Amino acid sequence: MRPCTNIEEIQIPEAKAADEQKLSQLISSIQENGLISPIAVNHDHVLLAGYHRLLAFQRLAVQDPANYSPIPVRIFHEADFRQTQQLETTETLFRSDLSILEKAEHFKHY
Repeated sequence: MRPCTNIEEIQIPEAKAADEQKLSQLISSIQENGLISPIAVNHDHVLLAGYHRLLAFQRLAVQDPANYSPIPVRIFHEADFRQTQQLETTETLFRSDLSILEKAEHFKHY
């Protein structure tokens, strides 16, 4: 069983716009199937990947805090810096709200 963290402890470094339709679909999927992939955080509980999954859990926790306030996490440590960079880059490249130029700018820093 994966470790869990209370959703209130997770820090979001950069708020992003959420696609409400996709978020609604994700909420339904989590209710039906559970969370298939845990979110990724660093040892300080800063979110690295899984912004929409976290938002879905936050909304579900309003109605059912016992089942949705703790969220499964994968914790990346400082030693995993390269892997953390890859994770953040992958997460950014799949964001639909970014233009190709914004994605290229992020990838350039990788």
